[in-house]
Amino acid sequence: MAASLAGQCLPCCPRRMCRRRGRELMTTVLITGASGVLGTAVRERLDGPGVIALAHRRAVEGVDSVTADLRRPHLGLAQAAWDDLADRVDVIVHCAANVDFTAGIDTVEELNVRGVVNITEFARRAEARVIHVSTAYVDREAQADITGGYATMHPSRYLASKRRGEKIVQRSGVRHVIVRPSVITGHSVTGQISEYQGFHSLTKSVLTQGIPMAIVDADARGDLVACDVVADAIAALIDHPDAEGIFWATAGSAALRAERVLELIVDTAVECGVDVSPIRRVDMDFFDRLLRPAFFADLDDRSKTKVANLLATVSSLFPVDEFPTSLGTLPDGPPAMTTADAEDLLRTSVRYVAQQQRRSPLAVR
Repeated sequence: MAASLAGQCLPCCPRRMCRRRGRELMTTVLITGASGVLGTAVRERLDGPGVIALAHRRAVEGVDSVTADLRRPHLGLAQAAWDDLADRVDVIVHCAANVDFTAGIDTVEELNVRGVVNITEFARRAEARVIHVSTAYVDREAQADITGGYATMHPSRYLASKRRGEKIVQRSGVRHVIVRPSVITGHSVTGQISEYQGFHSLTKSVLTQGIPMAIVDADARGDLVACDVVADAIAALIDHPDAEGIFWATAGSAALRAERVLELIVDTAVECGVDVSPIRRVDMDFFDRLLRPAFFADLDDRSKTKVANLLATVSSLFPVDEFPTSLGTLPDGPPAMTTADAEDLLRTSVRYVAQQQRRSPLAVR
């Protein structure tokens, strides 16, 4: 009678690591964008042996790192180094992306499209599964610049590149899961984040300058998800190799209405000792009916650009229709969010920004 194989380390190819991680044999995970907001959270969540960070310029401290360039064939590595890395990797968590809304389309696509081509080529060589981080907003169209061309922030370029990236992964033939997070915030408990995102920029503007109004539809929602929650979901996906398709890392039906988001930002700021006035929500047509003729037309070009970019930030944060969510569907993965969770996360994020402003009020992020 054959002996039971449960719990044993089986003979395997050289790249597989026969170490225990809970009930599963741990695999070697390559993280791209490991020093970014989500990459940092994933790296910290998977902390331990079997994690490799793909670094662009310098090694990531505290983890095995390989310096490479996703924009170049073979990741910019010599053939021997490329093959050696491929022989070690079982799963690729592809977090790297250009999220600069002011970047030109060629610059954005260099990483968000060409980089995906190169990482899927590497995945085929490694016979590795890809967990590709996209964005929930590929399912939405970016709001057009309603100021007549003054905005220098163009979310549509980023979204177009992420849509192309998804298609490349889906057509690559490699095993994959596409993760679509909504607006990523800092840690769910501390609010800490390695770099401010769109919601933090909006909050900082409220705290430092005040925003009298926000042009956003009444039905729009602010769907926020903590970086550690997305990292927990990715860790669960790694542990479930049969998971495939699209995983929505979003608040879903728990996402807050825009008016409630604005109200909580102000209320939490006041609790933190910041003197801010309430923010009035107005519909999108308010700009053309009243704001443009009474205010915007008299601004200098620099001020017009500032207003236009603020409008672009707000519109990118508040889609009208709620996103689906996959939270709560994975065993050992993060649960679905509740409205109370969404409100707590928003308050935590605002408190973090307020704390950072007190420590360094002139800091540029």
